[in-house]
Amino acid sequence: MFTRYMIEIYEPGDVETVIARFEASEPFNPIHVGEFISPHVWPEPARRLPNSQHLRVVAVEHMMFRLDRITTFKTMYYTEIVKHFHRDIFDDQSPWPFWGNDQSGEQPC
Repeated sequence: MFTRYMIEIYEPGDVETVIARFEASEPFNPIHVGEFISPHVWPEPARRLPNSQHLRVVAVEHMMFRLDRITTFKTMYYTEIVKHFHRDIFDDQSPWPFWGNDQSGEQPC
């Protein structure tokens, strides 16, 4: 029996249009809600997104199925456009102290 892993990333604000699909024989690292994805080097149709835009994962759905002796673990990522990527990750609300909101007074590494 063979196992394959698949991720699908959906067009921002859409639950039907896949803009990128990746398959592998080993599991992918998980992507969690709230994390950012950079689609800049993906194949079509993701290239139609403007170069400066990143995606934020807003929902994750998992599906497992077996077909013709192949077990597939599929993860679907639903997204939204991040208009100001660097401002969003470097603002004062960032949970990472080395990105600007450390109140301890220690200097970042």
